[in-house]
Amino acid sequence: MVAVRQKKEIEYSPQQELLNVENYDYFCYATTENDTAWETHKRYGQRATSETWAEEAKGQLGLLIETLFGWIEEKTGIITC
Repeated sequence: MVAVRQKKEIEYSPQQELLNVENYDYFCYATTENDTAWETHKRYGQRATSETWAEEAKGQLGLLIETLFGWIEEKTGIITC
């Protein structure tokens, strides 16, 4: 198990100054790698970004296919499934 605590950058507010409380993001990873906590955090961040890009590409491909089938039906009168 690897845990990372990262200080949040927040906008100034009088309440934060009065309470003098720090805000953090916490991350926990289960891994078998022997990397440092920060190296693991960076690798999982890159992986999450890649997965997001893949999901977006699938969505765009689906829209392209729907548009293409609509165009084929319009031009040929053939109904596609």
